[in-house]
Amino acid sequence: MGTPNDSPIRIILGSKNDRPVVDDSGMLDILQKLGVRWSLSYISAHRNKQSLADYCREAIENGVKVFITAAGMMPALPGDVAGWTDALCLVIGVVLDSSTIPGRDTIATATAMPNGTPVAFAGIGKHGLKNAAILAVQALACGDPSLKEALRKYREKNNPEPQPDVETSESYPTKSGF
Repeated sequence: MGTPNDSPIRIILGSKNDRPVVDDSGMLDILQKLGVRWSLSYISAHRNKQSLADYCREAIENGVKVFITAAGMMPALPGDVAGWTDALCLVIGVVLDSSTIPGRDTIATATAMPNGTPVAFAGIGKHGLKNAAILAVQALACGDPSLKEALRKYREKNNPEPQPDVETSESYPTKSGF
């Protein structure tokens, strides 16, 4: 883990109710196995705007490299984080399924970012959280050869065997000849 001030990855959840999904996803285990420091905070984008703004500015001042945000009922969290950090670091968003607003219905809202405020979306739910952890590590590994090697070994160990190549025995032209 690490203290919030020295963690290159900051994870922000919109609510403490989101923590069980994070724990079940294996996201934190991935970061731990790869030896990457992280910190986790609960900040609601709509109930604590000023706290979120202060947290993001402090993180930038302390050299954070990646934010991972996850929320179910408030898909604005990653966009708010990107806005408060002036897009000076990578912001990864994950939409969590919630009982009242399914993640698949909020994904369009969460991905509607204005020009100049990019957010990377890693997916929905538990798979999205795991992908977010791996994407965050990929970003950090760009400047860290030992982390790049650790990520390569992790992938070799944890990815399924490649499937055989697809073979096409015949192809037919369409009516238009294309």
